[in-house]
Amino acid sequence: MLKTGRHRKSRPPRTRRSLRPGTESSNGTRRRGAALSANARKPEPQSKTRKRATPPQAPARVETGSGNVFADLGLPNPEEALAKAEIARRVNAILATQKISQADAARLLGISQPRVSDLSRGRLAKFSLVKLMNFAKRLGNDVKIRIQPSRNPRLEVLAARRLR
Repeated sequence: MLKTGRHRKSRPPRTRRSLRPGTESSNGTRRRGAALSANARKPEPQSKTRKRATPPQAPARVETGSGNVFADLGLPNPEEALAKAEIARRVNAILATQKISQADAARLLGISQPRVSDLSRGRLAKFSLVKLMNFAKRLGNDVKIRIQPSRNPRLEVLAARRLR
C-alpha cells in the first residue's frame, strides 16, 4: 500500500512566550510590534525590599584531627574504613598509571565492570578488606600483614612509594 505524505502523531499546539497584555489580535494570535493598549494592565512592580547585610560571624572553630577522618566523624570501625580507603586508593592509582580501562580492570580483578566503577567512585561498603587486598595482589603487588604486640593496638596500611 502506497502512503502519501508523512504520518505524524498529533501534537499539542506549541505555546509561545508569554505575551504582554494587549498584544494579541482578535483571533488570539500575536501581532508583531503591537504596543500596549490604553486599558491593558501594566505588570506589578517588584518588591523594593533591600537585602539585609549578614551580621559578622564568629570565626570557625578549628580542631586538630586524629589522623583518621573516619574516627573524627564518629563512624563505626574507623580503622578498618581507613585501611579499606588506603588500599582502594592504591589500587585505583595503579589502574590509572597503567591506563587500564574499567572493562580490562574487571577482567584483571575478577569482578564485573560496574563493581570496578564502584571501586573507582569510593563505594567501599560493597567490598571487604580481604577483597581489596586480593585486588592489590592481582595487580602484581605483595600484601603483607604484620602482627606484633602493642600498647596501642591499631590497624594500619603501609604502602610502598613506588607503584607497579
